[in-house]
Amino acid sequence: MAFLLLFPVPICFLTSILYPLVPAWRDVLALTWDIRTFIGLPKIAALLRARLAVAQPRNFDVVEPYTDFHQPYPDLAWMTLMFKFETKVGRATGIARLVPLRKSIGEIQSLDDIEWKAYTVFTNLDSLTGFLEKTGPLRNSQRLGGKTWATQRQATSEFLVAEEDEEKGPKVLIIGAGQSGLEVAARLKALEVPALVIDKNDRIGDNWRSRHETLCLHDPVCELFPFAGAVLQLITMLKRV
Repeated sequence: MAFLLLFPVPICFLTSILYPLVPAWRDVLALTWDIRTFIGLPKIAALLRARLAVAQPRNFDVVEPYTDFHQPYPDLAWMTLMFKFETKVGRATGIARLVPLRKSIGEIQSLDDIEWKAYTVFTNLDSLTGFLEKTGPLRNSQRLGGKTWATQRQATSEFLVAEEDEEKGPKVLIIGAGQSGLEVAARLKALEVPALVIDKNDRIGDNWRSRHETLCLHDPVCELFPFAGAVLQLITMLKRV
């Protein structure tokens, strides 16, 4: 597969592999520690120049069950390729779509007259090395992890005196306690990565309170939220924070 040659070979060879397509590469934390989309060979080449040495992708392996050939019409075909690999900080997966192109001008007489080239590539960081997600058998079976709510709140407040003991301080600072910030905090908590969330508003959820005049989650018209009672309890709890 031409795609599997992208990382070990020089950047100049990458251009010859994908030309004349206009490829797109979307990366979610795997190479860039960000959510980025790169369209076109110059931007993809710049991405690899800047990040390969830092991210150190290696140990590529094709995931056979999720690799397939598609041909809905006689003149339309592509191949979906799923692969896994490792980086300096964790494990990642990727998906590439390969399309067949003529090697030269003229009619295609056999498979030797075409070559497969990557058209879209997606890479995603799945896990961090040394921080296993606490799910399944790794999940703590004790309620609240064996601690009371007050004890957990006290442990969180110790972040405020982290200057005295760096080990007690957060490893990640999340700016913004909106939907995305809280999602990231919950994900890091499942990985047992200490994180501190800060926000310019006075209370958690103020960004919703200041944006929407009303917020309806459950009414006779839409019966999609049978847990409305729990939601109301959560709102009440947030008001006390």
